[in-house]
Amino acid sequence: MLLSEITEGYRVLPPISDRYQKRDGLEGPFMTNAGKVVYYDPKEGSYYDPDTDMYMSYEEYKALDEGMAWAKRGNKVVRKFRCTSGNRKSRIVSSPAQCFAAPDIKKRIKLKMTKLRLGKKMARKAKKTKRVNPASKRVAALNRSSR
Repeated sequence: MLLSEITEGYRVLPPISDRYQKRDGLEGPFMTNAGKVVYYDPKEGSYYDPDTDMYMSYEEYKALDEGMAWAKRGNKVVRKFRCTSGNRKSRIVSSPAQCFAAPDIKKRIKLKMTKLRLGKKMARKAKKTKRVNPASKRVAALNRSSR
């Protein structure tokens, strides 16, 4: 690799909410790329999540930092998260807390019945939407660039 091939970049993150103040004994607050605010505890040697009141390892922190994905809600593009652990591992969810949430059995059964009834029709419609809809094209491009 040549020195001329090395590029540096940065990402501007949204401002951190006022509810996350400096804390004694902790470094931060830091905003991850996923939009999650964490603190670093040098004594513990791990990251502290004030929303769940739990410590996380460096691997979990990096997964939060890199586990960002984009999705379409209506005709808007919204930020989502890819679960790196929990019952929904490798699925895209709207918040990291959902990776560990209990499954809703009623919704699971209802979706299964709907897919049995309309599965092929749903697949054709989704395929066409992903090919034609500008928001879907934008989502695909954003997710492609973050790999």
